Amino acid sequence: MRSWFNRQVAALLFLGVLAGPAFAQSRIDELSAGAAVSGTDTIPICQGCGASVAALKATMTQILTYINANLSAVTSVATTSPITGGTITATGTIACATCATSAAALTNHAPVIGAGSQGEKTVAAMTNGQLLIGSTGADPAPGTVAAGTPNLVWTGSAAGLSLATTNAQNSPADGGSHSYTVLSGDAAKEVILASTFTGMAVPQATGSFAAGYSFTGVNKGAITATSTTSTVNGIAGATGIKLGANQVSSWDSDGTNWLVGLGLPQPAAQTGATLLHDDMTWGAATLAQLATQATNTVVGNATSGTAVPTALAVGTCSTAASALNWTTNTGFGCNTAVDAAKLAGSTPGTGVATAIAANLSAAGGLTTTIAAGTSALGTSAISSAACASVVTTAATNTATTDVVLASFNGDPTAVTGYIPATAGMLTIISYPTSGNVNFKVCNNTNASVTPGAITLNWRVVR
Repeated sequence: MRSWFNRQVAALLFLGVLAGPAFAQSRIDELSAGAAVSGTDTIPICQGCGASVAALKATMTQILTYINANLSAVTSVATTSPITGGTITATGTIACATCATSAAALTNHAPVIGAGSQGEKTVAAMTNGQLLIGSTGADPAPGTVAAGTPNLVWTGSAAGLSLATTNAQNSPADGGSHSYTVLSGDAAKEVILASTFTGMAVPQATGSFAAGYSFTGVNKGAITATSTTSTVNGIAGATGIKLGANQVSSWDSDGTNWLVGLGLPQPAAQTGATLLHDDMTWGAATLAQLATQATNTVVGNATSGTAVPTALAVGTCSTAASALNWTTNTGFGCNTAVDAAKLAGSTPGTGVATAIAANLSAAGGLTTTIAAGTSALGTSAISSAACASVVTTAATNTATTDVVLASFNGDPTAVTGYIPATAGMLTIISYPTSGNVNFKVCNNTNASVTPGAITLNWRVVR
């Protein structure tokens, strides 16, 4: 800019020296304050050397006004004071000595971030699929979305991000045995068996296949998957599953058993028992499909909770002085204190067999209890010749044809209303309705009675 300035001043001085009365140019010192200055105006520098310092200063002010009108050729601007107004138009790059990064140094395609008092700067340009990740107290930086677990992969492109699964797979070749043995390296993989395979051997659910080991089996043909030492889903005698073509199975080790989940189509069968559902529950199995059991055993559950059925041994208990019994949470036992011979020879009393053979509630037949319970009677005042509100208690399965039997749960003769008196006492009326028993307390005396608290024991018989 300094060289340009020198050239402009020299040109003006030259015009001033050559200018004379014959020219129509204006003298800059003759222009009024704020007047426009053109390139043909003359400058009276030292004309007659009579210019004072003040006149020279005024002349230089006019020169600067001219320069400002021709700033289109300026290539750089240096200032020690901030620019607080106006407009600067430039065709080139304006350098910023205090900026963190000059405009010429901004990285192409890179995000621009704030740099505090230094203005702005760029971070690294990003590639497909990257995001600008923030960092507390520091500049954000481009980052790639990490893959998830298990086997989740983000794929970045100019259009965006996509999430997909990439399950590791093992597709072993059939070496002629038509069977594949699962390897420890198959953990978390899809083991895909071609249609030529007929079997898959699964090792014991311990060691390299301990709790936490899992794999997915995908068989293209029908196969039998077996585990010779571990059971499948804890079902006794079940060591394998027969899988249909294109059957998918998930195998998870719990350290003792293989827990197998099955997808469609349904499994053909499980070794030792037919399975009808993919949740590995027991279904309808024929006797021939049940696993063989030891001599004198039955399949059942003798534990204190829900459990997989097991073989329960039935001990020797076949003498004339013994009888088989069952102990809760233990199983079968033998009672040798029973005289089985006498029991076998005893006969019921006269008419008992006939009564047993008759229908319930029929003439000569037996009765049965339908429901039983207690009911607390009311204690509000009962006017003479009136009844208290009915007391109704649920009695499941009670019919209107049943009989309600009731009695006090203690001696009532000391309770107000039920004390014997010449004036009389309260009367209790009972009757059944569907699913309920009902009690009404009525006052047959000639005065109001406030009864004391009392409870009835009741039973419905049929």
